Amino acid sequence: MPLNRYLIAAGTEHYRGGFSRLEEVPAELDKVVGTFKRFGYVEQLTDLRSDPEANEFQVAVEKFLRAPTRTSDDVVVIYYTGHGFTEGPYHYLAAANTQQDSIATAIESAFFVRLRPKGSPLRNVLVILDACSSAAGAVSAAEVGALLRERGAAEGTGVWTIAAAGSREEAFQGAFADALERALGDAARASGTVPEHVAVETLVHHINKHLKLRYDDDQRAFWGSDHKSAKSNAKR
Repeated sequence: MPLNRYLIAAGTEHYRGGFSRLEEVPAELDKVVGTFKRFGYVEQLTDLRSDPEANEFQVAVEKFLRAPTRTSDDVVVIYYTGHGFTEGPYHYLAAANTQQDSIATAIESAFFVRLRPKGSPLRNVLVILDACSSAAGAVSAAEVGALLRERGAAEGTGVWTIAAAGSREEAFQGAFADALERALGDAARASGTVPEHVAVETLVHHINKHLKLRYDDDQRAFWGSDHKSAKSNAKR
């Protein structure tokens, strides 16, 4: 049975809570959406693509992932670009209404994993965090997923996370989106067609190859998962 491919892409350029403007966000979103559309993905929640508020974005994503029409044949990619920050061991994404030093108005990066287990048949959800310090979010997501697995989520929640930068690294504007586009192009050329699945570890390897060409070791991508067979490389 063919897979149903969905993309949720969102990012914040303008902030009301003290964060600096990120002028490259619209171009990053256009590039990521265009890339995944070429791979057969259909964009969802398009009204929340630009400058969403934290709560409205989380509510909309929850409704989509938990909709009764979701099936085990669905593949969902969630891409978010914007400011990111850590507090303690946790990573947060800043939305348009996020206030500096406020986690209550931000999006916890592990949020997407918490959504998945409640009766959902989804087994293939990829979350891409294009933000500073985002490897910390990949670690938190894997830890939350592992806890849920212990409580009955079988082999894992089916959520995989790619982080655009290390836990203490800056994510340069436009860098990850460009490397992701090139890495997916590598995968298509290697298979000779549009692949139904690209192993996350392989994808991150190709992303880092392209990041290194432009940024040396100043920015590297990482990945994480709670799946029992996964060997994540993200660290705090």
